[in-house]
Amino acid sequence: MRYLMIDNSIGEYTAINITDDKGRLLIAKNTKITKNIVNRLKNFGIYCICIEDDLSKGIDVTSPITPETYLQSLSAIEENNIDRIFDISVRFVQELLTNCDFLENGYQVLQEYDENTCIHSVNVAINAVTLGINMGFNTVKLNNLAVGAMLHDIGKSRIPIEVLNKSGKLTAQEWELMKKHPEYGYQMLDKDILIPATVKAIAYQHHENWDGSGYPRGLKGHNIYGLASIVHICDVFDALVSKRTYKKAFSYYDTIKYLKNNKNIMFNPYYLEYFFKYVPIFKPGDTVTLSNGSQAIVLKNARFDMTRPIIRLVNTRTDIKLQEQPDLHIIS
Repeated sequence: MRYLMIDNSIGEYTAINITDDKGRLLIAKNTKITKNIVNRLKNFGIYCICIEDDLSKGIDVTSPITPETYLQSLSAIEENNIDRIFDISVRFVQELLTNCDFLENGYQVLQEYDENTCIHSVNVAINAVTLGINMGFNTVKLNNLAVGAMLHDIGKSRIPIEVLNKSGKLTAQEWELMKKHPEYGYQMLDKDILIPATVKAIAYQHHENWDGSGYPRGLKGHNIYGLASIVHICDVFDALVSKRTYKKAFSYYDTIKYLKNNKNIMFNPYYLEYFFKYVPIFKPGDTVTLSNGSQAIVLKNARFDMTRPIIRLVNTRTDIKLQEQPDLHIIS
């Protein structure tokens, strides 16, 4: 099985049942996808579809988190419903812990549509908690990490929509306004004494850079709260691979290069190493281009180096472990 952008799936057949955030069946398995179905699914916030063809036979796309939990997390963030986010985070973390065997699959949301702050925040939370699980964090720490990641951009709700969605380059004045969202987020959360300081620190510090060049306080190195450093990496990764009003999505190659080039500059080097070892950069079924010009699809992420997955060549159906092919790499 593999996932396709929903607009590219017309004429294909669904490989699994598609449900809404309450688990109600929307589209049954083996249904032929039509334009009407595509439009209907978009109304439910579903932007990719699982199909099965000869090329993708044997690929496991089992998600570590259920579609219901994902969609409920989106709606809670959209509503700025902090109590509901705390409730959902417990189930969110428990599903990721229970489904550890599938963490390497990631969650199948195609970033082509990630203009949405809510989608971005849930993606960041999944990657951050995945990293935390592999670092051996306890449940309390994972729950706080999940909530903090979901709420890390809550301060953007105070930024004018015309600035948030501006398609061109921000003016200096607009950029200074945008940079205030961590402070706004902290102020919004700090009003509630029941919200852990950990969660507030993530919202406040997720744009602080390892070398002190970040904002809003210019914190440096280990003065930055550790969980905020984790969210910072996951935040930048998801932003890079996602299409935005002001930019195209980065290629995988350029994204990996950017993260590595900013080790010890933007990012905590210790957490960045764990990110590349354990957080799925690719999704099973992704179509990729190799450095020799060949087309392939991703079969499975390779633990301990997520930048070099196991792939299947499109033209020969040959399976290749990129970890065993040092001269071959994915460029897009």
